[in-house]
Amino acid sequence: MVKSNKAYFGRTEKLGFNPLSDEDIKLNYYENFYDPNLNIYTKHSKIPPGKRSSTRLLDESDDGNAFRFTVTRLDTKTKIGVCSLQDVDFLNRSGHIARFLWDKNISGMGLGTEVLRFLTGFAFDKINLNKVIVRNVSTNIAAEKSCLKAGFTLEGKLRQEFYANGKYLDVNYFGMLREQFYSKGLTTDKND
Repeated sequence: MVKSNKAYFGRTEKLGFNPLSDEDIKLNYYENFYDPNLNIYTKHSKIPPGKRSSTRLLDESDDGNAFRFTVTRLDTKTKIGVCSLQDVDFLNRSGHIARFLWDKNISGMGLGTEVLRFLTGFAFDKINLNKVIVRNVSTNIAAEKSCLKAGFTLEGKLRQEFYANGKYLDVNYFGMLREQFYSKGLTTDKND
C-alpha cells in the first residue's frame, strides 16, 4: 500500500481526498483498478489498461467534465481507492458519482458512505450541481446499502444492463437532489 503525507483537498471524519495525478496512476491505479478480481462490477475490469486510457481520465478532469480523487485513510495514511464525480452536465446541473475502494480490510467501516457524502457535498457546495446519480449493479448489496445510508433514493432499475461472469445483471440508479442533501444535513466535508 502507498502511504500519503500530503495535505488534503477535502476531508471527512476518516478519509482524505486529493485530485488523481499521474503519480497515482503509475503507483497503484493499474494494479487495483484494472484487476478483474477486485473490480468486477465496472467496465474497467473488461478493458486492458493502457497509458492512453489513463491519460484520458486525467484529461477529462482538466476539461472539467470529471473530478477524480484518490481516497486515503486518515488513520493509516494509506490510499485505499479512487472516486469521481463524472459525466458532469453543467447545462442540467447533474453528474454521476463513481467509487472504487480496493482495500479488502475496510468492509463494514462505513467508508463507502463517507466517499458518497464527500462527493455529494463537493457536487453541491463546490460546483453548484442540483442532482447526483450513483449507478450500481443490483447484486452489489453493500453498494446499495451504502447509497441508502448516505441518503440517496432508489430512482429506478435498468434490466440486464451490465454483463459480468456470464450473466446479465440489472443496474440500480440512485439519485440525490441538492435540496434533499441540505434538508437532511448530510454534509461531512471537514474543510468548510
